[in-house]
Amino acid sequence: MSRLSSFAVFVVVKYPKRFVPLAFVRAGLDPLELSRVKGLLFSKVGGTGRGLGFSVKPNWSRYVLFTTWESKEDWERFRETSWIYKRFEECSTELGWIALEPTRSAGKWDGDGLFLASEMGQGDGPIAILTRATIHLSRMTQFWSEVEPVSRSLETMKGLRHSVGFGEIPWFRQATFSVWDNEESLMEFAYNSKDHKRVIKRTRDENWYKEELFARFSIVDSFGSLKIN
Repeated sequence: MSRLSSFAVFVVVKYPKRFVPLAFVRAGLDPLELSRVKGLLFSKVGGTGRGLGFSVKPNWSRYVLFTTWESKEDWERFRETSWIYKRFEECSTELGWIALEPTRSAGKWDGDGLFLASEMGQGDGPIAILTRATIHLSRMTQFWSEVEPVSRSLETMKGLRHSVGFGEIPWFRQATFSVWDNEESLMEFAYNSKDHKRVIKRTRDENWYKEELFARFSIVDSFGSLKIN
């Protein structure tokens, strides 16, 4: 069972074509290696879709790693000594990560709560959001018919800095990670986007999800393609 964490890191890695087969194989093998990493409380490797959100079309060259840690020092040791991170550095055409402090969390992932949310309120700076869900097989058609318009609408949202949809297991275990300029831009999308509001209502009314988790974070540090200035 995972333990609650107050420090998380989201990593995005993009590979050149010649390394795509390696990346695909390692996405299946890395979780076993990660389970042995000291100080790592929880980890998920996922493939991504095309565009900014959910997509039925995979992006075979881009993968994500989401982790929670006992401490920032454990993450820094992983970056400095892990051959997994060394592979990211040496084989990728794009590498970025964001270190996060949870400020709000609800729900579970694999039956566990993950985050020890900070008692401090969200400041005026950038906000990161993680949403993930296990979709009921009987609701797959409804889910995929609705999420594509929401993903497309992200392309025109003001204040959106980064967004990526990824799948822990294709089709029915899905997640999104996004970074927004501030509370105002996030709320504009959450409550004034017609497509998003419609989908949220349907997920509740029709019980689409077997399990779900929502978490909000402040930004502790960032690097590379996910650098927050």
